[in-house]
Amino acid sequence: AIAPLLAAQGFGLHVMRKKKGVAARESAATFISLLFASAVAVVGQTYHIGGDLGGFLLTCSIFIIPLAFLMDAVMPAALYMGAITGWLGYERFHDDRVHLFWLLLVPVIVRYVRMIKEDRYAGRGVLLGWVMAICLPIAAGLIQEYSIRGAWIVTFACVFSVMYLAAKRWFDDAESVWSSPFRGIGAAGIMVMSFLLTYEFFWDEAVRFSWWSSWEEFSQVDTLLLLAPAAGVAALMMPVFRKGRYVDFATGGMGLLSAFGFVCVVATEAEALGMIIFNIYIFAMSISRIVSGLKRESVGALNSGMLMLGLLIMLRFLDSEFGFLAKGIVFILLGIGFLVVNLKVLSRKKEVAS
Repeated sequence: AIAPLLAAQGFGLHVMRKKKGVAARESAATFISLLFASAVAVVGQTYHIGGDLGGFLLTCSIFIIPLAFLMDAVMPAALYMGAITGWLGYERFHDDRVHLFWLLLVPVIVRYVRMIKEDRYAGRGVLLGWVMAICLPIAAGLIQEYSIRGAWIVTFACVFSVMYLAAKRWFDDAESVWSSPFRGIGAAGIMVMSFLLTYEFFWDEAVRFSWWSSWEEFSQVDTLLLLAPAAGVAALMMPVFRKGRYVDFATGGMGLLSAFGFVCVVATEAEALGMIIFNIYIFAMSISRIVSGLKRESVGALNSGMLMLGLLIMLRFLDSEFGFLAKGIVFILLGIGFLVVNLKVLSRKKEVAS
């Protein structure tokens, strides 16, 4: 186990001395990171050194993150992000030192900021961005205390909103979703959360919170975890609003809307209120996207609005007691509507091009 690690370190020193290219640096850094983890595992098992999965992941992550800076490589940072997220999952159900995650996250943020300053849309920076965009919502769910019943609704909604708004603020000129991972994950999370919150049973915990808890029982950590993401959403919404991006403003504002719905449900003890708020929100967002797509003759914006509206109607029809014939007719009409609107937009584009 140690011999390959020494060989990999020798290769890494050769790469650094000769100032080899990106491929050589990434290969050497990845090789050293993986072999270090294997050496720690083999030595620990051979000599029966005590420890657990959390300690193993934390040890490996701390020792491999310097490679990201020393060798100007992205793969150690990506492996580090995955390792500390796995460590967080272990700690959540064991020692519960979950808040150390924010300190461990700092090196990745520093590395990512340095990379996007050089070229924000370079492949390596985008790759690290995707790893961070996937791991951060998972980490938010693991760090959540869950002592405030139903607060997970606000936490997840605000995390996705912050990611989406941050991408609109600093990566708005991205040519594709792949180039803007935070926008992709944020938008997907916002839509999924919005549709989930159109169901009444997702608000049940908020009602139980009002029955069994009181605001005086909250710790400072509970309050911070509930208010900090909402404050981040509010801060990032203003630059988007000043640019006149009202659809993006409303999309990113879903986090604050979830907080408003949570407060309303707690105050009234009526799950239906939260459900109604988000049904209206999705309906309004779908209409605004359709109108925006027609004005700009954007097939993507138009189809996203039509898809949201169609999915909302379909879900409400599936919940209702209408017969199969009525539901089938509605689905057929929705499909015809998709085709007609798209054909009109495409014909307009052809006229303009000609």
